[in-house]
Amino acid sequence: MAELEDELRGRALLRIAPLMALRTLIFAALIFGAVSIQPREPVDVTSIIIVVCVVLLIWGTLFGLVFWWQIRRISKARHPQAQMVEALATVFVLFLAIFAKTYHIISQAYPHSFSEDLDYFSSLYFALTVLSTVGFGDISPIMPLARGVTMLQMVLDIVLIGVAVRVITTTASKAIGRKRAKGSTAAAAPSSDSDIDASQEDS
Repeated sequence: MAELEDELRGRALLRIAPLMALRTLIFAALIFGAVSIQPREPVDVTSIIIVVCVVLLIWGTLFGLVFWWQIRRISKARHPQAQMVEALATVFVLFLAIFAKTYHIISQAYPHSFSEDLDYFSSLYFALTVLSTVGFGDISPIMPLARGVTMLQMVLDIVLIGVAVRVITTTASKAIGRKRAKGSTAAAAPSSDSDIDASQEDS
């Protein structure tokens, strides 16, 4: 019985995997499209600091909402494992997009903030190298604001990997446990009823 349930669960995951991948790709396209819009360039240091703070605040709030929404979806999903993968992809995509946008704004406003001028693709590349701690050294922050935002990402990288990922995986594990418990209860109920009927017939 358990092997049959596992086989059916595997087939269901294969059916929904393309849909989840498509949803993740659409979300990534929308997010990267939104953050690629370049606002009017600030004219002084105070303006750029304000713009960077506003961008981080707005997109950080969006990140929190998306993270909360993904946790709820995992808790209620029919297939928590698949939803967990989609949640991890969505969270990492949004996290990278936020910092890529911030680096791009800084570089466009002050071209010498980094070791080279950053277009949006280069900004995304730099954000990814910071997240992965690869550190090739081909792009590095020079100005204090660029270094400050890079340090902020380094700290939040630890939070993302150490806390956010753990919350997502733990939520999925609990959801899987609840589904298995419900399945075991449902499977035991018919046999219990049969035992009661059999005992009544014997009496």
